[in-house]
Amino acid sequence: MNRLSLIFLFLLVFCSHGITADGVKCTLSAYQYDSTADKNLLLLSDTVSFLTGITSSGFIGPASIEIEVLSVDSVKTNFNLHIVTLGASAETYSRSYSVEYGLPARVDNIHGKNNSVYSYVLTPLEKVDIDTSICNYNHRAKGDFTFRPTAYTDLYYVPSSLGDFYWDIVKGLIETNYRQFMSFANFNLPGKTQVYLYPCPSYSVIWDKRFGMSSDPTRNASYSIYNKSLNTTDPFVVIHTAVLRQFGYSTPFLSEGMSNFFSFAPYDMKLLVKDNKQLPLGDLLKTNNYLTADPFIADRTAATFVKYLIDQYNFDRFIKLYKATDDINLARQIEEVYEKPIGTLEEEWLHYLDTLNIHPMTFNLHTAFSEAMLNFQTMLKYSLGYY
Repeated sequence: MNRLSLIFLFLLVFCSHGITADGVKCTLSAYQYDSTADKNLLLLSDTVSFLTGITSSGFIGPASIEIEVLSVDSVKTNFNLHIVTLGASAETYSRSYSVEYGLPARVDNIHGKNNSVYSYVLTPLEKVDIDTSICNYNHRAKGDFTFRPTAYTDLYYVPSSLGDFYWDIVKGLIETNYRQFMSFANFNLPGKTQVYLYPCPSYSVIWDKRFGMSSDPTRNASYSIYNKSLNTTDPFVVIHTAVLRQFGYSTPFLSEGMSNFFSFAPYDMKLLVKDNKQLPLGDLLKTNNYLTADPFIADRTAATFVKYLIDQYNFDRFIKLYKATDDINLARQIEEVYEKPIGTLEEEWLHYLDTLNIHPMTFNLHTAFSEAMLNFQTMLKYSLGYY
C-alpha cells in the first residue's frame, strides 16, 4: 500500500480569467507546551488560503480545526474558529475574531492526552482574490456530492466525475486493504468512515500538502483527490482515520507509520539506505522535523521503523508506546518502553531492513514517487494560491 502509488504524472492548465471571490491568506501554526523548558514548541506551521463564506476544516495536531471567514477588507478579516480535540471526551473551543493583517489570533490551553497542552495560532496575512472556477465543490453543500455505501465506508463522489465512473475500483481497493488492516489491529469501531473523492483540491478542506489528502477522525471522514491527472485516493487515508479513532491521537511519526504497516515502504527504504539517502532516525522523532522533512524519506522511515518495532517486539508493546506518546516526548518514550537507547534501536532497525527479502517490483517506486511528489506539491500549492 503506497500512499501515492496511484498518482499519475500530470500537467494542469488553469483558466486565467475565472470568477473570483474574496479570500484571505493566513499562517496556521500549532504548538505544544513543554513544561520542562517552560515554553511552547512549534509542531507545524503552514500557509493556507481561505475563501469567504466557505467553511474549511481539517485535522491538525491533536484536534480538528474549522474556520469560517465571514468577511475581508483591505485592513482586517472577520472569522469564526472552532476546535474539537480527539479523545474519549472531546473538548471544544469556539472563538470569533476580527483581526488586522499581521496580528495573531490565538487559542491557548487546549488539553490533549496525558495532560499535554496545545495552542493554535491563525495569523491573517493579506486579502487575496481566489478564482472559484478552478474548484468550487463543497462536501457540505447539498447536491455537490452523492454516495454509495460499502461494507466499511460511505463513499462520496461528484456525479459524472471520475469517482462516479470508477466507484467499483475505488471500493475494491479500499475495502480489501481496510479489511486486512482491521484484522491486524483488531478494530472495533462503530459506524462507517465517510470517504470523499474530490475531483480537485477544494477550499472546503484543509489539505495535507505533503500527500494531497486529509484525515479527520473527529468527523470520521477522509478526503482525497481523484481525477484523470491526479489520484491521491489511497487506502492509507481511510486507515489513518480509523487508527486515530481507535487508538487516539499520537505523534504523526507513529500514527502514520502504523497506518502504512502493509505498504511497500520496506522496498523503498532499502533503496534509500543502499543509496545512503536515509535521514538520522533521531531527527525525525520531533513532529516539526518529521512534517518538514522530505515527505518520501520521512514517510518510509516512519513506516519501516514502526513495522520493525511491531514485528520484533509485538503489537501490544507498540500500542503501549503509542498511547504514552505526545508530540514532544517520542524519543524519551521509545527508550523507556523498549529499554534501549535510540542509537541501538536504529542499528537494529537498519539490520532488520537488511534481512528483509523483498523481490524487486516491476517499476521503481522510489523514482516514480519522487517525480510524482514534486509535480503534485507544485500543482496543489499553485491551485490553492500559495504561489
